[in-house]
Amino acid sequence: MVRNDRSSKATSATGTNEDEERLISEESYESSHDDLSPTIHHHLHNSRSGCETSSIRPSTSTPPIVSDGDAGGGCEGKEDDEPKGPGVSYFSLFRYSSGCEKTVLILASIVAGGTGILPAIFNMSFGKFVKTMVEKASNITECPPPYSNETSPFMKEVESFAMIQCGGGALSFILGYIFVTSFNSIAENQIYKIRKIYFEKLLRQDISWFDKNAKRDFSSRLVEDILKIQDSISEKIGMFIAYIANSIFLILLSFYFGWKLSLALLGIMPMVIMITALSTAISTRMSEKEQNAYSAAGAVAEETFTNIKTVTVFNGQEKEIRRYDEKIFAAKKVANLKHILTGLGNGLNWSISYANFAFAFWYGTHLILKSRETGDGLYSPDIILVIFFSVLMAGYYIGDSSQFLTAFAEGVGSANGIFPILDRVSEIDSLSDSGVKPNGRAIGKIEFNNVTFSYPTRSSLPILQNFCLSITPGKTVALAGRSGCGKSTCISLLQRFYDPSHGNVMVDGMDIKDYNINWLRTQFGMVGQEPVLFNATIAQNIAFGTEHVSMEDIQRVAKIAFAHDFISKLPLGYNTPVGQRGTQLSGGQKQRIAIARALIRNPPFLLLDEATSALDFQSEAIVQAALERAREGRTTIIVAHRLSTIRHCDVVVALEDGKVKESGSHAELMEQKGLYYNLVMSQEDKEDLTLDADEFLQEENETGDSIFNDLSRGSVNPHSRPTSRARLISEGSLDETLKVDHDMGAQSNATSKASLWRLWRLNFKEWPYLMGIILFSTLKGLQLPVYAYIFGRFIQIFTSKDDFEVKEKGDLFALVYTVFAVFVGVDGFLQYICIGFCGENFTYRMRKVIFSSVLNQDMTFFDEPDNTVGNLCARLSTDATSLRGVTGNRMAAMIQAGTIVIAAGAMSLYLVPKLSAVTMLCVPVMMYAAFMEGRVLGSDNVIEKESIEKSCNIAVEGLSSIRTVASLCGERRFMELYSEALADSHRINKRRSHIRGLVYALTTSGAYLCYGLSQLYGGYLVENECVAIADVFTVGEALIFCTTSGGAAMAFAPDYDKAKIAATRIFKLLDRLPYISRFSTTLALSSVEGKLYMKNVNFYYKQRPSVRVLRNMNLHCPPGSKVALVGPSGSGKSTCASLMTRLYDPVSGTVCFDDVDLQMLNLDHIRQQMAVVSQEPILFDYTIAENIAYGDTSRDVQMSEIIQMARMANIHDFISGLPAGYETRVGSLGNQLSGGQKQRVCIARALIRSPKLLILDESTSALDTESEKVVQEALDVAGTGRTCITIAHRQEIDYFFILLSAFSLAMKNGRVREVGTHSELMRREGSIYREMWLAQKLQLDKQL
Repeated sequence: MVRNDRSSKATSATGTNEDEERLISEESYESSHDDLSPTIHHHLHNSRSGCETSSIRPSTSTPPIVSDGDAGGGCEGKEDDEPKGPGVSYFSLFRYSSGCEKTVLILASIVAGGTGILPAIFNMSFGKFVKTMVEKASNITECPPPYSNETSPFMKEVESFAMIQCGGGALSFILGYIFVTSFNSIAENQIYKIRKIYFEKLLRQDISWFDKNAKRDFSSRLVEDILKIQDSISEKIGMFIAYIANSIFLILLSFYFGWKLSLALLGIMPMVIMITALSTAISTRMSEKEQNAYSAAGAVAEETFTNIKTVTVFNGQEKEIRRYDEKIFAAKKVANLKHILTGLGNGLNWSISYANFAFAFWYGTHLILKSRETGDGLYSPDIILVIFFSVLMAGYYIGDSSQFLTAFAEGVGSANGIFPILDRVSEIDSLSDSGVKPNGRAIGKIEFNNVTFSYPTRSSLPILQNFCLSITPGKTVALAGRSGCGKSTCISLLQRFYDPSHGNVMVDGMDIKDYNINWLRTQFGMVGQEPVLFNATIAQNIAFGTEHVSMEDIQRVAKIAFAHDFISKLPLGYNTPVGQRGTQLSGGQKQRIAIARALIRNPPFLLLDEATSALDFQSEAIVQAALERAREGRTTIIVAHRLSTIRHCDVVVALEDGKVKESGSHAELMEQKGLYYNLVMSQEDKEDLTLDADEFLQEENETGDSIFNDLSRGSVNPHSRPTSRARLISEGSLDETLKVDHDMGAQSNATSKASLWRLWRLNFKEWPYLMGIILFSTLKGLQLPVYAYIFGRFIQIFTSKDDFEVKEKGDLFALVYTVFAVFVGVDGFLQYICIGFCGENFTYRMRKVIFSSVLNQDMTFFDEPDNTVGNLCARLSTDATSLRGVTGNRMAAMIQAGTIVIAAGAMSLYLVPKLSAVTMLCVPVMMYAAFMEGRVLGSDNVIEKESIEKSCNIAVEGLSSIRTVASLCGERRFMELYSEALADSHRINKRRSHIRGLVYALTTSGAYLCYGLSQLYGGYLVENECVAIADVFTVGEALIFCTTSGGAAMAFAPDYDKAKIAATRIFKLLDRLPYISRFSTTLALSSVEGKLYMKNVNFYYKQRPSVRVLRNMNLHCPPGSKVALVGPSGSGKSTCASLMTRLYDPVSGTVCFDDVDLQMLNLDHIRQQMAVVSQEPILFDYTIAENIAYGDTSRDVQMSEIIQMARMANIHDFISGLPAGYETRVGSLGNQLSGGQKQRVCIARALIRSPKLLILDESTSALDTESEKVVQEALDVAGTGRTCITIAHRQEIDYFFILLSAFSLAMKNGRVREVGTHSELMRREGSIYREMWLAQKLQLDKQL
């Protein structure tokens, strides 16, 4: 007989700057662990379901999470918008199912419950069959019996039993397919809806919610959490219902046949339920802690990958690896504790269950003997077995249901992190249809009426105070003031990113709260200081957020923004991908595209927040003229630090401490000689430096001439030699180089299959646990064949007429099972511990290895389209876990199943070869069915993986740039992209639900069919070949274990396939040798002077090999010299900085530092001698002190040093004014600080390492005039004794540095066109440098 069921794992930004620091806390989740179910198979085969500090250390962990009211975090009045009421209920997980789907769920539940009666029917049939066999064995008088044409009564009973088994198997197939397919299919529909709705809800949240609650764990929420919800609402519901129904019917059956034995056996049930409930509660609580730790690790990874260039330049790899390691190590500790406690409960359940076996054998034997003595017939062997197996199976079904309760609890736990967002109604809903939608465009009138505002994360620090401002239609108004006075906050309030605390903001005489938010934002064209582009083509970026745009419209606005020419020169033109966050373009190119994007919607309002700060002066002059034309008929608000750009505005408003200090035209305010006058004069003061510049330059002429002569002669260090693959190519073979790179790229993209042996070898570091898994799984696999053997012998004893013999053997079997119970409990506990520890340690180690390997790749790796931040985060969170598909609990299950098959098969062949041969026919059929399931489902894994990664990348990109998305009204576009990316995964999973249903149905029903066939032939052998019934029952039980265990082992094929795919991707990463490696050489300079030169350097980016960025570039910077690189946007200036810091290597030519080829020097050593302050300041989600200390990760940085550098960067006073001072967290990407504040922190970070080479890439472009002057002076002092290279688009911004530079290089089209001092270049008629300077002066004169 078969009393079995099978439970199987269901396959089932930055646009506008904010003027004051705000605080957020971060906390998240990511985890996926499969537990080996603590089931044994007795007629159930194995189940399988899934203040200031004294110093800042380079290796410090992430600062503590700031809770509400945590003074240490400097967060005052912080509130948490997330609901704090009762958690999500389980049934609320089905809220998005339709009426039809709910009807199907009810019917599927009824069907699943209907399967519960089958084990009871099979038990009754089995009891009758046992009675028949015992009576036959007790009354054999002649063997074989005389020949007869008629079927004997005995064989008729056997055939009846076989028919019931086969019929029940067929019914089980139909019912199993129906409920498994139904639940899985509807679960997939639910999850598809939840994914889309969750992403939509995130996009609908107001910016203040992101400020307070954004945890940067979007990728893990959208992948891991939702998968856990899916696991909890799929086939596991049907299986749970079936298990509970089975238990109910079986208990009722046992009481029907004999209440005494039933009640006695059920005595252990409360204990089993209590242990199961306690284990489930512990597992759920520990899982939540584990998930939070993994989510924090995911946030670290996302931030690190996003800022990889900054991490690399500052040698922050080891620091970030330690930070990531701390997060995943915390997760591992929690998980290991969970495994210990859960394993203890698992072992206890095993021991109690087998102890119940012993009790049943002992008490059942006594009841039979008593019934024989009294002759009442109440208890016989068949009745005892029916009661025993009914209660036993009910206990196992209840025990096994705990794994489903764990899945349900984990699903609810994951929903607690998602459903509050689904339920939250945003105060400012960008997709809401409510509000007034006027016909046509806005008129253009703006009013701020007594506006008071403070950011939600710092309610005690007001930014605007009774702010009043009125702007008439068509006027251009400039907001001027020092950094942090509230200029950019006005821009945010106008776009209704926030609502004021008091007062109101009016547009065309109506409070903006009364307008439809989407309509309101379409009226604004916004260009921020830090342009954000999306991972799409140039054309798509320009058209983003605007409907019905033609290519002619795109080209028209590109021409206005002075972007058309450089776009047309690209091989793919407007179809050129810009890369993630526009990494394939220069800063100036990105900003021009952003300007075109703002103009294409033809808005009545223009908001320009330092809109041309990244443009060279020639481009700026043209774009400014274009913007002036675009401003005609439009209301324009300009936020500017460079006051020369706003002198011709209709109105200039000077802000101080969040209030309007002065208002009027430029001339009027200059006459008043107030705040604005002081700001202007402080900026103009630096022009007076020209008077002393010539004297300085005369002192440097000798050096400048020698430099120029060196460059003219092309002199370089004769001892340097090319060492990289790139420099083995001659200067004239660039075309050949392109071909070589293409071939190598093709080769690297070839995906080879992962070696199973290599995968296991990776896991071999956990060899003590692996040995334990092998040992304890083998012992566990032997338990069932041993049980089968004892079971057969137990039935055999009742064929004896001697009551004393029956009692003696019954007591013996009871004692054997008592000892067996202790052994099984200890084995189950130790196996669970080994499996859990092995899996957690392996996952922990592989996550760290993958993260470390990614961080040690060169920039070409991150430039590849497949290696976006979203994709890398998705892989990191899933690939390491997927490897456990062939290790840990999967390995244990396969060893256990293999042991069962071998031991049970060998024993069966030894006892009854003929019966074994016939029954063994079922084994390959069941294994093939499970194999085909794995093969079909496994073939879909790659497509599904790509679909999930693509959707995750879209979500991360949209949410990490939420301000830009909201400003452009791009939420619906991102929703469409996300939905399209999920379509393939949804289609595959819908098909999987049917395949899964068929295979589940076959594996469950097949066991009944095989058992019926086995016992039919066994009955024949008993009657005709005198085979002992003990051997027949032993073989029948043993071989059914072979069948179900073999199928269970093969059912791991989908997990194996996932593991192979994950391993292939991981091995490809681990085997990838970066072109630029930190570990390729240990050569270091004994003393560093700071000399740098470039000779005949050619370079192109790998993703655009036909666009040569540098052409025969030559540069020579003696130690301590100051050099300025000047040129239009896209001329290769920033690329030179990338080559100097060796983010890339030249295709040909040489870059040397202190006369040694950079490629011969240890990377960490050489980068330690350099510091970069880039145009786009990047900070990490650390405290301000830790961000500054990040500049030197090689040592403990003292607090006194941090304060000193902050003073030099003119940021100390601002920091000291914050409640938490230097311990204030800056938020993700530093978004809690304004652009100027961020840049000053970055300058302090660069200065703290005392570099020999200081590279300033538009380092003061985001500063206000007063701060810029102070910082420039500080940088000049800091530049003493070190080589300084300044990269400038506009000589005006870095005029101070240019005048103090030994020489300037004018670049164009990737090569140096002119070299000389400022005076020399200005004396050359027609020089590029002179033309740029004169164009600048002309523009300034016009503005003046």
